[in-house]
Amino acid sequence: MVPGTDEGSKTDETAATEDAGAGSWLNRRLLLRLIIVLAVGIPIVVEGLTFIGLVGEHIDDDGAANGPNGADGDGVEIGEDLLPATDQRETLSAAQVVVSEGWTLTLAVDVNNTGADGYSLRLGEVTTGSGAVVAGDHATGAMAAGGTTSLSGTWDLPEGQIAETVRVTATVPGPDGPQTVSREVRLARVPVSG
Repeated sequence: MVPGTDEGSKTDETAATEDAGAGSWLNRRLLLRLIIVLAVGIPIVVEGLTFIGLVGEHIDDDGAANGPNGADGDGVEIGEDLLPATDQRETLSAAQVVVSEGWTLTLAVDVNNTGADGYSLRLGEVTTGSGAVVAGDHATGAMAAGGTTSLSGTWDLPEGQIAETVRVTATVPGPDGPQTVSREVRLARVPVSG
């Protein structure tokens, strides 16, 4: 290097420019990696939270399964059993909302007591999709072993609302006295006519 020339300062400037270019390239590379991580990570997190939410809907606070009734998981349809936990067969045979002077839900259940004497079935309150609770009390009375009957009931629903669940209670004779099986049964889509 010759004294009094700017060759030394140009070399320092060139090195600084190359370092800045390398730093800029590293910043771009880091930014690209960050964008890729976010583009892949955010959907994974969203899907994971959705899955946890879906599983959480089907678990009670005590950890017991609480899935919707029905073979397909969308509620009990006509021809399906209301209380699979009992030995008896409680088959939903009709479900309809008739609109005339009001909205009236009609449910019918065919009951086959394949168990012991004294079995009974009760259809209680109905809850609508908006959360309105409509009282009801329709029961078979005590049935003989091997007996069959049809139980039907009607509920006057708030205008424009459809039944979502019905409280079903069975009294089953047992060696230590009668046992009660009660469940809020989700109904499949109930047709509306009128």
